[in-house]
Amino acid sequence: MLLGQKINERVAMMRNLPEGIDQRSACRHPDWTGPDDLEIKIQELREITNWEKPIYVKVGAARAYYDTALAVKAGADVVVLDGMQGGTAATQDVFMSTWVSQPRCFKRSS
Repeated sequence: MLLGQKINERVAMMRNLPEGIDQRSACRHPDWTGPDDLEIKIQELREITNWEKPIYVKVGAARAYYDTALAVKAGADVVVLDGMQGGTAATQDVFMSTWVSQPRCFKRSS
């Protein structure tokens, strides 16, 4: 749920929403439900941009290894690993202001 109090003039304009009214905020992209759909969407984006723009896929830190592997296999040029604050603005203010995030642990490969 994206609380209406968070839908200020700027957010309303960016998302084409009415200002100040609660909205549903999807937890996933409606165009895909699995890796095959992601590959199709990446191909669509390549065609739309005439293969001139890099395709970025942003994944949450919960399943970083597997989600990154899926994004690379699907053809992403760049995979962005997001483990910080709720960037959708749908999270509660307390989570955004106190730096609550997914734990991140990186192993350096030799």
